Amino acid sequence: MSLTSTSKWFKKFTFYLGGIVIFYYILILVLIPSVKATIAAIIPDKNPPTLAYGILPSLEFTTKNITGNQSYELNTKTGRLPTTLPKRAKVYEIKQMLFSYNAGKSAQNDAAYLGFADGDLITDLKGKTYKWRSLKTGGTLEIEIDSKKLTMNTNLSGKSSTYKTGSLTETTAVENATSMLEATGRIDDLYRTGTNTLYKGKYTGNKLVETQDRRDAQLYRVDFFRTIGDTEKEKYKIVGPDPKVGLLQVFLGAEETGERYTSKADISPATFPILDLNYNEINTTSTATYPLVDISQAWAAIKKGQGIVASVTPKGANPFTGYDTTEVNNILINDIYIAYYEAATAQKYLQPIYVFEGNYKATGTQGGDITIYFPAVTGEYIQAVGK
Repeated sequence: MSLTSTSKWFKKFTFYLGGIVIFYYILILVLIPSVKATIAAIIPDKNPPTLAYGILPSLEFTTKNITGNQSYELNTKTGRLPTTLPKRAKVYEIKQMLFSYNAGKSAQNDAAYLGFADGDLITDLKGKTYKWRSLKTGGTLEIEIDSKKLTMNTNLSGKSSTYKTGSLTETTAVENATSMLEATGRIDDLYRTGTNTLYKGKYTGNKLVETQDRRDAQLYRVDFFRTIGDTEKEKYKIVGPDPKVGLLQVFLGAEETGERYTSKADISPATFPILDLNYNEINTTSTATYPLVDISQAWAAIKKGQGIVASVTPKGANPFTGYDTTEVNNILINDIYIAYYEAATAQKYLQPIYVFEGNYKATGTQGGDITIYFPAVTGEYIQAVGK
């Protein structure tokens, strides 16, 4: 075979090979999804949504304040929207707190467990919120008897001498936090089989900052998260107003007097200086299902800035301080999935949402991580805001 013939043959081979490759990608990225969508539209739904709870209340979100000019770009592994998301999803009932004559006594028992004495009570016992102030730490504890919401706030500035360096392991910190939640009745099996995130903190001067070295750690922050679903394949995250902040959040440390506590007598108001516990019991036997907004419609709304900016975490952010307004410009969405939204305030139903996770860039900074929410249940089954 001459060199000229070989060259012609090679060009033809390259041309046909290129055509096959292009056809393959058109087939898997365009034709097959289109055919699936057409078939799904023609064939009757064997399991139509039950809509058992009627029109659902609108979800109450909290949006992080951002500045800048936002643009949105898909940066998923395929460069496209996911094609395997369900068209419908369950909606779960949240069990409502029933009136109890023992609620006030239960709150007092919780306060005593956390190391507060009767003399620390600074409100009367007639209202719906009991409040204590520790003479030892200056920290305040509030318990809402109707909802069991428990909040403890202590100014941690300048308290380096209170906490022993390296006295807790990561495992012991989680065990101590879990034991406290068990003792105060604010944990369930969904949390026990769920996940947690842990941050180690040390003092630099009067300021608490993150450390990666357990030997330097003086305080820990542990956030607890739940998942829900019938099978391991269909497990969905339950997220709160900020997906990186657990609705059960515990700050804890070991005081100079000891390490792991072994009894109630070892606990003082300094053991758990900051607590934010919002606990609701979920009825997991719910059978209501609702249709979901098509993911393409949700993405179109996100690109118009209609999503809820739930979390913005600049690179190097300190997990022991609050959020400050952040400049956000170019947003790259790396992952899209369904989760369930649980507000910090009382709600009747646990509803699905779309979660868009990614990174952002900003002028003169390294940028960071960002998470955006969008309600997943179609609007016709959601009560208008204000009604």
